[in-house]
Amino acid sequence: GQTAAEAAPPTRKSTMLGM
Repeated sequence: GQTAAEAAPPTRKSTMLGM
């Protein structure tokens, strides 16, 4: 999808939001 979590590198926050 088009989310900041998916666009940003796999950080602690983006992994939680992206997964």
